[in-house]
Amino acid sequence: MCLREALHAVPQDYDCESWKPTKITKCHDHCCRETNVLVENIANLIHSSIQTNSTTIKTGRKALGQFSEHDRILSDNSLSGAEKAELLCVPTRRGIRKFLSHFVKICELKPEILVSAMIILNKFLRQSSIILLPDTWRILFILAVRITKKVEGHSLLSSFDLSYVYPLFRPREFIKMECRFLKTVKYQLHISQEHFRSHCLFLLNEDR
Repeated sequence: MCLREALHAVPQDYDCESWKPTKITKCHDHCCRETNVLVENIANLIHSSIQTNSTTIKTGRKALGQFSEHDRILSDNSLSGAEKAELLCVPTRRGIRKFLSHFVKICELKPEILVSAMIILNKFLRQSSIILLPDTWRILFILAVRITKKVEGHSLLSSFDLSYVYPLFRPREFIKMECRFLKTVKYQLHISQEHFRSHCLFLLNEDR
């Protein structure tokens, strides 16, 4: 079943704490095409949302606390100077797309997970003073995916898995950040059928 077909399987009152996609099989050609479209459009959305003003970035980092990768990147001796510069600079659409594609592939993320994760991430950003910065968009997206997979009953992305995939943070730190993320959205993870459907159609629009 591809994402478009899954839309019709969503119950009238979709609750991501209880609903599980029915018979979602391994990614076939059509499903892979949908995933590629989602990754492309999500990359564009993230790119357009990242703050680039130096004053805004400096102020924003103070409020970000544990979500900021800035100090971690600078103090990571395993990274070269060029790698640090690349991680801290304003990312290009291509760079974001490359990261998302790799993360989706290595974590075997299905299209509906990406849609739900973006809904949860948008809710988090609306309800907090946190903004997307060149050094925060990766970890916030990863946390949204982890929470989505957990509440929808998919195979869990453990904190150890994430620390292996994205070693800037230790397992315990992922758990602490997840708790802060959930407190910010007040544990309100309900997604209505209409909301889910509208985001699907929006993110699958290849003409955007």
